[in-house]
Amino acid sequence: VPHMDLRVAKKTYWEAYGRLKRDKEIVVILGVSHYWHEYPFSALPLDMETPFGLLKTDRKLLEHLQGFYNFDITHDILSYRYEHSIEFASVYAKMLFPTARALALIISYGDKNFLKNLAENLLRILDPYIDKTLVISSVDLSHVGRKFGDPFSYDPSFKDKEYLKHIENLEYDQAFELLERDKNRTRIDGQYTNFVFGHLLKTAGVERGRLLDYQIYHEDVTDSKVSYASMIFC
Repeated sequence: VPHMDLRVAKKTYWEAYGRLKRDKEIVVILGVSHYWHEYPFSALPLDMETPFGLLKTDRKLLEHLQGFYNFDITHDILSYRYEHSIEFASVYAKMLFPTARALALIISYGDKNFLKNLAENLLRILDPYIDKTLVISSVDLSHVGRKFGDPFSYDPSFKDKEYLKHIENLEYDQAFELLERDKNRTRIDGQYTNFVFGHLLKTAGVERGRLLDYQIYHEDVTDSKVSYASMIFC
């Protein structure tokens, strides 16, 4: 799902969220880093306040995940204060699954081996709840135009559609390499997060996904565009 303004992308959000069964015990939110992040990923140890009440963090899952790493996975906690890729997903999670517990992670960077290992460690700790777990990849697609350092905006759909086709087929390696080849020229912000997401799903036995909606938002005053999409995997 996106992490666009909730008013701008409401149709795209609900194309995915509106199809979910209401029986989840665990919601894993995989966000991206819009702020300084010292370590490749981090986990939020606090509960999240939403308009629908507190979305409680599953601290036992967090402690189990910490056991795989020799650095403090909560070290970058200040990054969560304004991180809308986590915040927007938490609102939907609490609204749809009022009693579910959450595990929110920001994935900032990392090589393929590290990211695969993270996905496999997440699967290990989620194994007892796997049938009642929802995993959300909260990402936007291209960011082009003057707001992002380009001389003018342009249609990024040529890149987005190739990337989304790889994601749809759980070809997360190919999706990662597609962005690496031109140093992610259109600034798709899900490169690392979607790699973890894809490896987690494929390792869990998911075969493919389905694209539900794709949109491009144009901001006239800055001549800039941000694209986003919703997909579902099962």
